[in-house]
Amino acid sequence: STIAAPTFTIDYAAEETKEVIPTTVEYSTNNGTNWNAGTGAKLALTPGTNVQFRVKATTTAAAGPVSTLTVPARPNAPAKDTNIATIGGTSSGQFKISVVTGQASDYEYILAASETGTWTTVDTAADLTKGSDNLYVRYAATDSAFASATLTDRK
Repeated sequence: STIAAPTFTIDYAAEETKEVIPTTVEYSTNNGTNWNAGTGAKLALTPGTNVQFRVKATTTAAAGPVSTLTVPARPNAPAKDTNIATIGGTSSGQFKISVVTGQASDYEYILAASETGTWTTVDTAADLTKGSDNLYVRYAATDSAFASATLTDRK
């Protein structure tokens, strides 16, 4: 019987495969030049780097046919415009995020010294006290796209 090429899908929010890569499967991120054995865990994905998969060879069978998981690039950062990351707010000590009605949940932000921590969804227009922090804003991940690159507004 013929071995089918294994197929996997993308969890865009987690930036990994939705499925565990079994130890019987191997993958390549350089078009088959090098193959790595699955570890029985989900595979972390790099936006813009496709991944090839195949069933590993055994002592009695050659490696199976190859399938390619097309991994799209990370979207560009949102533009700094009247809707997002305008410094000023209601006072000079604030950032203001205002959003187009119906698009609020498309954005998320971190207000911190560095781009670490939990991303917060923008639900409504927000005046955020700057303090000594920077504002980091990105488009949130969707079912079909990774989170975007980050727009940084310095303190």
